[in-house]
Formats: sequence, structure tokens, C-alpha cells
Amino acid sequence: MSELAAGGKQPDRPDLAARLDALSRFLVPHMLLIAASLLVLSMVLIVVVRLWTQTPAPSQDTVRGILELLYFLAGAGLVVTAALALRFAKAQVRQAQDDHRLATRAHQASVFLDIEKRWGAPDTVRSRKLVRQIRENLERHHAGQEADWGRIVDEQLTALLQEPGGVQRYFAIMEVFFFVESLGLMARPHRRYLALADLMALIEPALRTYDPLFRTHLEGRFARWAAEALPASEQASASPVTHEAGTFANTLYLLDMATKGQAGKGQAGKGQAGR
Repeated sequence: MSELAAGGKQPDRPDLAARLDALSRFLVPHMLLIAASLLVLSMVLIVVVRLWTQTPAPSQDTVRGILELLYFLAGAGLVVTAALALRFAKAQVRQAQDDHRLATRAHQASVFLDIEKRWGAPDTVRSRKLVRQIRENLERHHAGQEADWGRIVDEQLTALLQEPGGVQRYFAIMEVFFFVESLGLMARPHRRYLALADLMALIEPALRTYDPLFRTHLEGRFARWAAEALPASEQASASPVTHEAGTFANTLYLLDMATKGQAGKGQAGKGQAGR
């Protein structure tokens, strides 16, 4: 976390690589200029030689030898320049990739800090306290009926919606799940707005606590959405995995991620206080 918040410290490159990069930046433009100058000079000399139609053969041979030398130097210069330019281009690509990675890590750290702030915001904290009260009431009045806690909570929340002023209290309780719903949508594998591992490091303990209490109610909300929003041919196959637009589909997705492999280990999150 500290490394993410700092944006990640990039290790210094070896001195030799840094010097070669600096040398290539200096030599590339100069070598291109020299090579171009040699080629232009060679063309000028060719024109001059062709004009010397009366020049004796020995002198022509000497000039031809000079021209061949200039061609060789110009060709060699171009090869060296191309090699240096290629190395310079690779260095620039590596630098751009490093800069992109650093920017991405800094952005991810910023997003993660924003999530932490929202997780500790007054509305979310109030919701988590109400959820904790529900759990405490279950432990007090329904001890030994842990297998029925999900059904009991679902019945209580459904009844709450029928009471005067109950809708407001219902939304106050469910505020934490509305927030988790947004997180689940952003953490979907094909979206990758959030790293699932980083998100789980923050909220996984709470999700394991909420799962046995609220899964029945959340699944019921999703099933009602499917019955109202989908054609009959799709309702049987509807699931939070395939229909992420469904009510609380992404919350259920995160609950599945948090409780994966927990079957047979007892009631998930029992004895833990919701974070």
C-alpha cells in the first residue's frame, strides 16, 4: 500500500546504460548530418568528374578511388547511425513504458485511497453499524438458528419496506451494499477498473460477514429484477455472472469472490465485526 501510494520507486539504471543513451542522443543527429554531407559531396564530385572529359586517365582513377572511399564512409556512417537510432528508439520506448506503469500505479493508488475514504464515509459507516446491529439481534434472539439467519433477515427487510418510514431505514441499511455494487461493477474482469486483489484486501472480511446474513435477500432482489426485466426464455439462466446489469448482481459477484473456497469452514465471518 505504501509503495502504491508513493507511486512506486523506479530503480536507477546502470551507469553504462545511461551513458550509452546520452551518447546515442548526441551522436545520432551528428552522424546523420555527416552521412548526408558525404553523400552530397559524392554527388557533386561525380558531376565534376563527368565534366572532366579531357582529364588524363591516371587522374580519373585517383578521383574514382576517392569517390569510392567517400561512398564507403557514407554507407558505413548510415549503418552506424541506423544502429544508434534503433537503440535510441528502444530506450525511448522503455522510458515511455516505465512512465506509463508509474502513472498507472499512481492512478490506482489514488482510486484505492478514494475507496478507503468512501468506506469510512458517514453514510457507509452508519450502514455498517446498522448491519452489525442486525447481526447482534440475531445472535441474541436466534442463537442456534444460524442456518436460517439469511431467511430471517430477508423477512425483516421485506417487512420493513411495508412500515411507515421503513423505506428510508431500509435504504440506510442497504447503503453499504449500494456502494459494494459499484465496486463490483468496476472490479469485473473484463472492465478492470479496479484490481480485485486490492479491493478484497479492504472489504473481504466484511463481505464474508455479510454473506450469510444478506445473500438470501440480495438473491431475491436479483430474481425479481430478472422476472421483470428479462424475457421468460432467459430468466432460468439468469445469474449475477452473466447479467451484471441486474439488481445487486455485482454485489453477489463480490460475495462469491470473497467466500470462494470457504464452504465447509463454518459460518463465514462468524465472530467478526463488519469492517
